[in-house]
Amino acid sequence: MLRRGLTEGWRGRKRWRLRELVEEVGDRLFLQGHDEEGAPALTTLRDFMRESPDRVGEAQIFDPAFEEDCPELLLDFDVPPDFAGRNDLFHLLGPQRPDFRWFLVGRAGQQTPWHVDPLGTSAWHALMEGEKRWRVLEPKDLHAWQERVFEAKEMSSRRLVDEAKQQGHGWIEILQRPGDVVVIPSSYPHEGWCLLLLYLLSVTRLRAGAQSQTCKTLLLSRRTL
Repeated sequence: MLRRGLTEGWRGRKRWRLRELVEEVGDRLFLQGHDEEGAPALTTLRDFMRESPDRVGEAQIFDPAFEEDCPELLLDFDVPPDFAGRNDLFHLLGPQRPDFRWFLVGRAGQQTPWHVDPLGTSAWHALMEGEKRWRVLEPKDLHAWQERVFEAKEMSSRRLVDEAKQQGHGWIEILQRPGDVVVIPSSYPHEGWCLLLLYLLSVTRLRAGAQSQTCKTLLLSRRTL
């Protein structure tokens, strides 16, 4: 799940330092969650840096459309070979393609809680600055534990891991450092924390493989139009 060497040669390895990015794109808007009514909450990198670092309960910047305001960021990374071209069925969907790529900025202590990636997809996560810790469950019954993770959103991380261990399920803990790529297989429950440095910069991308039933359904619908 932890891959090294995939980001060698990326422009982002040198350019994706938060202070440098603030100078370049600091006044452009990024998505930072949604308000109580479900409307998008937007912020700039410059304003995000001004916020108090102890406000870890606030949302991270997690933007699926960053290329609209910052198209130059797409030049800073490449899609790993295993996730590119015909290995990604999403490319067949054309305009029906769902969100699949995010720009992430987080603070130390911020957490992405237990979840399963949508649509039966697998994902890769490339880290440019900071450190991130991951926990990934390897359940014997993927479907059952997808439901369990959904039901246990209010359960503590440690309690959920203890329950999995008691039932004989495997789990992996990963420490991701700058330049590392973490790959999450389809349907594997996982969570992540931002560590150490005040800010974390990464890019995340989903891939729809042959196991994605939703992708198969969309492709069938497209062919029968």
